[in-house]
Amino acid sequence: MVTHVWVAEQAIEAIAPGPLRDIVADPALRAVIENGAIYPDSGYAVQHPYGEWAHWETWLEPYARWIAERYRGEGFRSPEARRHVAFLMGCAAHAMTDQSFDQYFVPRARQYDRSNADDLDMSSDVWLVVEHHVTSSADGQFWFDEMPSLHAATRGPAVTPMVLREAASRTASATRFLVRYGYTLYTQRWRQMPWSASHYFDPDTPGNYPSLVAITAAYWRSLWGRLDGTGRPDEPPIASWPREGQTNFSVDAGDIETRLVVTTAWGLAPGAVNADTVRLLDPDMQPVAVAVSRYGDEGNTIMVRPNADLRYHTRYTLELSPRLRTYAGPETGRAHQIHFQTRCAPERLSECEPLATPRPTLADPPVATPRPPMLDAGTGLVTVVDDAGAAPPDGALVAPTSAAASGCGCRSAATPTSPSSGGLGALAMLLWRRTRRRRAQ
Repeated sequence: MVTHVWVAEQAIEAIAPGPLRDIVADPALRAVIENGAIYPDSGYAVQHPYGEWAHWETWLEPYARWIAERYRGEGFRSPEARRHVAFLMGCAAHAMTDQSFDQYFVPRARQYDRSNADDLDMSSDVWLVVEHHVTSSADGQFWFDEMPSLHAATRGPAVTPMVLREAASRTASATRFLVRYGYTLYTQRWRQMPWSASHYFDPDTPGNYPSLVAITAAYWRSLWGRLDGTGRPDEPPIASWPREGQTNFSVDAGDIETRLVVTTAWGLAPGAVNADTVRLLDPDMQPVAVAVSRYGDEGNTIMVRPNADLRYHTRYTLELSPRLRTYAGPETGRAHQIHFQTRCAPERLSECEPLATPRPTLADPPVATPRPPMLDAGTGLVTVVDDAGAAPPDGALVAPTSAAASGCGCRSAATPTSPSSGGLGALAMLLWRRTRRRRAQ
């Protein structure tokens, strides 16, 4: 929840001056965006199907159409229009953050941390709170009396004001609890997933937090095009791994770095993604045998897995067909290609441009320390180093702990106001149980 609010807030700064920026940067609408950013997961807090539905274009596309039909003529200038646009963008930030994090970062966490990554959602929130001093002021005010009719108008799961009030209460309470006491999990989760803890802000790692902001901002711009009538289904992808022109791509079919991922600006229709509409081509433009899938039933993310190792020092093309059909209905109508080159064979590395920071692989796992930043021995407070490598002002003391904690990263068990890390985990998981359907795919 903390991450979703943070991404939405950061994405505002990535929007160029113009009508969309005027809306999302309006301080009066900040709470609306924040509540939109937690709305999809609030359904999980009460085990209601609207939670899963609201993560996809099953909600975002008909909601955008509903807004456009009512407010495009007035230029989205009225307070009601601006409120709905802000809420749409908050929900979209949540949806795109989940898709991007789950498909670019989480599979790497599974490989490099040798973990099922089920604890990564809460862990990454905790790291963000402790290391970057992020909080959340989302209060879960979801227009309780208005949302049931909006769900009906967009063909979503039926809800009642009582259900939404309960969902809001649980979600906002759990978020506040995590912000206040999440540090009690900090050290434990770092040691459990040291690669993830040390790479979630790494600019060279696909799915890092700053990249989630950039992808979300690109998605917002696409949604705004749908709202104002300038959007086209043939927009190019908004993110991919590999990136256009990338070199030194991995070749091992069993390595997560060899899985190709593409994020489209529009959600894709069920059944649209297959080996005919998404192809990996060799230098002779002949298809390479791959497994093609899509994340979720109405998601924006395509995955391509080579069935065998790729060839060294070879130029490949990932091609999206113009026959790809969007969830909104029309085909994209335009082919898109992503070109990349694989790395040289180990014995011929001099023939390729030098590798950048060595990437971990299955054969060469990452070098990561299981030790998080230390506690200050004198004060018992967590001190962190900022992104530039220098200590923040005054040590940037983050979370008070008992001096008796002696480096464990949590308060003393004798402190009556501090829950145990086990208690925090149990409470948060109870309130926040997210279905694993998306990640299981």
